[in-house]
Amino acid sequence: MTRSRCVADDLGGSSATDAAVETARDALRAQLDLAQCSFEPWPFDALLPRIERGRIVLPADVVGARSYGAWQAEDGIELPLRIHELQLGRFVLVARDATRGVAFPISSRDRALDIAERCATLLAARLTKGVCSWST
Repeated sequence: MTRSRCVADDLGGSSATDAAVETARDALRAQLDLAQCSFEPWPFDALLPRIERGRIVLPADVVGARSYGAWQAEDGIELPLRIHELQLGRFVLVARDATRGVAFPISSRDRALDIAERCATLLAARLTKGVCSWST
């Protein structure tokens, strides 16, 4: 199976996508008082601590990605964008103070996950309209 277009290209090339990501990025900056917030489409080159409901997950090393052992606070923490457990991308959140994410209150982390879910829904809608296709 070959991909005719890359998911990363599809997520990055639309004004609707850009607006969805920008809206979410602005909301995340305000919610968490971040120094920096950026969007990365899947796949990723580096493993980061990840915000999940009620917890922060420290990733296990995997082949092909920079080890979590090399992680530093200025690398940020991951806020995943998923639809039905399929990861489309992530926001990389860099706090004003060094943290693995636990410094953010749980209610703020949950609100950030809600923002990411809404953004993922908008991004997934773009993918399901036939923009990205695979041929065999």
